Amino acid sequence: MGKTESKEADHEMSKEIGSRIRKLREIAGLSQEKLGEELGITFQQVQKYETGKNRISAPKLVQVCKALGVTTEAVLGSYFDSQQGASNSVLSRLTAMESKLSQIRTLAA
Repeated sequence: MGKTESKEADHEMSKEIGSRIRKLREIAGLSQEKLGEELGITFQQVQKYETGKNRISAPKLVQVCKALGVTTEAVLGSYFDSQQGASNSVLSRLTAMESKLSQIRTLAA
């Protein structure tokens, strides 16, 4: 893998991780501002992590997971799996959970 290909792969991974963080944050019912407050960073920095514009460090990822009440495996699990499609499986489950949570919120309102 060349240098350019490696950078592209890193960027795609950052986008995927950010997307998972966003889904988990939404499921937890936290705004970017609230998560940022809990992490001691601005909502803009949370936004950059979620879009993959900025890479998230390992220590910050652990803080994010603690704030969201999930394990790092919820965010990184598929990168260590040997099975193809594990990433899509995690996102599918998160999307299904988000949909159920939305239905519960509607019923509770």
